[in-house]
Amino acid sequence: VTTAGSGQVTLNPPGGLYDEGTTVQLSAVGDAGWQFTDWSGDLTGTANPATIVMTQDYAVVGNFDTEYTLTVNAIGSGNVTKNPDQASYLPGDVVELTAVPSTGWTFDGWSGDAVGLDNPLSVTVDADLIIAANFVTGPVVEYTLDVTTAGSGQVTLNPPGGLYNEGTTVELTAVGDAGWQFSNWSGDLSGTANPATIVMTKDYAAVGNFETDTTPPVISNV
Repeated sequence: VTTAGSGQVTLNPPGGLYDEGTTVQLSAVGDAGWQFTDWSGDLTGTANPATIVMTQDYAVVGNFDTEYTLTVNAIGSGNVTKNPDQASYLPGDVVELTAVPSTGWTFDGWSGDAVGLDNPLSVTVDADLIIAANFVTGPVVEYTLDVTTAGSGQVTLNPPGGLYNEGTTVELTAVGDAGWQFSNWSGDLSGTANPATIVMTKDYAAVGNFETDTTPPVISNV
């Protein structure tokens, strides 16, 4: 057993030389600032501990990668949830942060290693990060999202309603009726992404455009 990165692999039973049929358990533990990622060589996967039944000679590599911390603070009165909620993360891990204001407070954006009003916020961990969720007192600011359609189809909103607190992220999904298909957005939203998202920083009016479906029918000879 060898290692790539900084960590240790222990064998149970120890030794490295075994009678045929012996089951050996391999446990990987990263050094400070490192964590186990996976096995390679004659053993694959991420199970830790992992086991090998000795039916031949084996050469196994325990792989370790640097780990990063994601520290989230609340400024004002509120809290932030992390999903997944871990003490450390591997490079490239994506974490969703959700700011939840206390009663009488509103979310006023992110600061530190992330900025903006997106809530939830997706963060790609590529270093040790410190992010603050800012909460302010005062009246709740609300904006309307007015959605209409051109052609024959429906647009659903998630969360539903059409009236949202400032900073809320709304997902719009367009579905054409029979014989129609979604083509694009217009109004205060553009493009062809479906679903599409809007962060409520003002009143918005969006149009979901549909056109007749010109896809030729599938003809079966069966």
